[in-house]
Amino acid sequence: MKRITFMIALVAGFATMYAQKQVTGTCVNNESTPISDVVITMFAGDTTLFEVTDSAGTFALPLVTDSFALHFDHVAYTRLQKIYTKPNVGKVVLESTSTELNEVSVTAFRPMVKVEDGALKYDLTQLAEGTTATNVYEVISKLPGVQEKDGTFELAGAGGVTVIINGKPSNMTAEQLETYLRSMPVERIKSAEVTYSAPPQYNVRGAA
Repeated sequence: MKRITFMIALVAGFATMYAQKQVTGTCVNNESTPISDVVITMFAGDTTLFEVTDSAGTFALPLVTDSFALHFDHVAYTRLQKIYTKPNVGKVVLESTSTELNEVSVTAFRPMVKVEDGALKYDLTQLAEGTTATNVYEVISKLPGVQEKDGTFELAGAGGVTVIINGKPSNMTAEQLETYLRSMPVERIKSAEVTYSAPPQYNVRGAA
């Protein structure tokens, strides 16, 4: 069965005067345990940047302006949005949305999300395992930063997005696209990418 490559697409630049400084911090839960795979989206003026926390829960982004907003997204935690004026944001505590178990057995690890070429690349199969999603539409709507509204997708800080399937922008109506994605099992998807500025080869503007 042919697997499909998915892409939801965003570019960024930053002022050279801030290039030597970084915005740093650590994401933890209520028990001060570091949280990995948190998507950090920075909004500073006309610039949008993102990073993913490592296994120690830490992140670092270029300092673009003196005042900036950070969005913290993770499939198992409530979205947090805050405005900062200092580059060292310290510990950021996220509230869990999952039921905690007394005991967990971990047999392997692979990153749920990583940054590649200015886009966030998700492992949908792994992400779906931590949710109640049963089809591609439901999994995409649960991607950190992605919201479903009236049958269409929106990206935090960018509004609507263009859906690109196998390298081509979808020409389906919102209703047709929703039906198509809901009929597709997660196993059909090779990967899903989110970006605030689609690469020029897709001939679309803005988020995808």
